[in-house]
Amino acid sequence: MSRVMEDRAITALAELGLVTARLHLDSVSQQAAAEEWTYTHFLGHLLDGELKEKRRRAVELKTRRRTQLAVRPLSISETY
Repeated sequence: MSRVMEDRAITALAELGLVTARLHLDSVSQQAAAEEWTYTHFLGHLLDGELKEKRRRAVELKTRRRTQLAVRPLSISETY
């Protein structure tokens, strides 16, 4: 990947909020080149990692919220 295009890809991924894909772009592109992946294989692999991380964070957030709700004592106004 040329430096100019790599910089554009990094900027675009950051603007789109694809943090995990941005962090793994270099290693995934090197792996893709070494293993002669098609463009769609490369893109699918990069986005799959992003989706897995987003799902993991969503589950973590839900778990944290449930834990906070379970621990929080009810106020007097909530009991009536």
